[in-house]
Amino acid sequence: FVVMGILLAAYVLRSVALYIVPVHHPQHDGGEGRFLYMPPGAWYNFRTDAPVPATGEEVWTPTPLSHIPVFVRGGHIIPRRPLALHTDDMARAPFTYHLWWAAEAAETSYLYEDAGDGQEYRDGDFLFHRFCFRSELRHATLTDTRSGNRAPAHPSVELALHALPPNAAPVLLADGTPCEGAFDEQGVYRATIPALFRTLDLSL
Repeated sequence: FVVMGILLAAYVLRSVALYIVPVHHPQHDGGEGRFLYMPPGAWYNFRTDAPVPATGEEVWTPTPLSHIPVFVRGGHIIPRRPLALHTDDMARAPFTYHLWWAAEAAETSYLYEDAGDGQEYRDGDFLFHRFCFRSELRHATLTDTRSGNRAPAHPSVELALHALPPNAAPVLLADGTPCEGAFDEQGVYRATIPALFRTLDLSL
């Protein structure tokens, strides 16, 4: 049972996109931190985009009272949009797809959309996205395999590319059509892409 538990934990850590680090007990020694196992892969601090230098081993992680440490795995789509206080607000709040760079990676992410209330999803009024990220050293593809027949609330979404390699000059094609973008003040490359793309090609 112990071996099975270890294997299951390793599988779960291999497939997760976000790694949240809680504190389970008081820190009487005055230190604000804890050791944790960082799974192999390209991991970044969710708040600062700083890369995690050591993976596949235990590392010391600061755990200040001001926030809970969260890490994100490179190659995964993290969809975010402004806070919606009512289901009617959801249609007015477009998505931003946040993606952290990972070289030589193969990752899969999912996004489910529906009206937020009612039973129309039973008749296919939903969108279920399966994003597959595949990369080499300076090139990546992101494919979106969808099911459901719901129309997107907006014809386009924003793609935010985090932690790109130094001196990157992104060239982004959505189903062969160039997508314009630019770096913001935090060094995140932001571009507008179609909401219903099939394949994104990214060259750095």
